Amino acid sequence: MKSVLEKLKIEPVNPGACIGPDGWLQDPNGKELVSYNPTTGESLAKIVQATPGVYEKVAAAAQKAFLTWRQVPAPRRSQVVRDLGDALGRPPADPEPGRHRPALRGRRPRPRTARTARVDRDEQQLRLRRDQHLACLQGVRALGRAP
Repeated sequence: MKSVLEKLKIEPVNPGACIGPDGWLQDPNGKELVSYNPTTGESLAKIVQATPGVYEKVAAAAQKAFLTWRQVPAPRRSQVVRDLGDALGRPPADPEPGRHRPALRGRRPRPRTARTARVDRDEQQLRLRRDQHLACLQGVRALGRAP
């Protein structure tokens, strides 16, 4: 599990708010939230939750990014969003060549079982995280900090 966390660049203690690449905000007054491995119960990592003051900084950065982003023509904005969606939806390099993986799009519906309900919930959470990252990346790109 530690190797996965290292690949994701997750530290033992992580800040809970971000305003762009390398824009993680440390909050010494934030409460720690522990994330546990549901299988073993071991602590995986901690997140220092942001306080209202830090969220004000995040909101101010988002507002500043929006002022630039809104000046980008709509066709270009939509292309950026499509490109980001494509990049996030692209499967990673195959760590297990030869193993069959179902297509991410256009697959037939699965029969509903407890397992597929859990998988559907996990996929929904991943889509939500992807959408949050897209929103963050849009703001960063608008500020000119992203390629």
